[in-house]
Amino acid sequence: MTEATGTTQTPKRSNVGRALLWAAVFTLGLYAVVFLIALAIAWPHDTNPNGGCEGIGWGCALPPRDGVIFFGLIGVPFIAAGAGIAWVFVLLGQLVEQIRQWRGIVLGGVAAALVVATGLVLAGIQLLL
Repeated sequence: MTEATGTTQTPKRSNVGRALLWAAVFTLGLYAVVFLIALAIAWPHDTNPNGGCEGIGWGCALPPRDGVIFFGLIGVPFIAAGAGIAWVFVLLGQLVEQIRQWRGIVLGGVAAALVVATGLVLAGIQLLL
């Protein structure tokens, strides 16, 4: 309570909780949007072109629809790890006073953007090798 005004001042709350939420929403949300778009494009294609054999192994290939679902499921652990890395970026950002003042949505978005950019760079490097 301040003596001059007689009011109680509450300390400013940290945006860490909101930033962690937004980092997860941006990271997982981007993955979900890309997956749903790919699934919508591949959905009508439930057989291989030219009647090729379907399945995994023995020279066969998955139909486009099944391939999107298969690789979408394989990517879930990696995107969960990406969300965890975004959380680490948010928590490391709390060590810097200027970053600590950012709104939760901004800090979460920046952390998710760092994860996505890192993933794109790693994918680009893999394509070049």
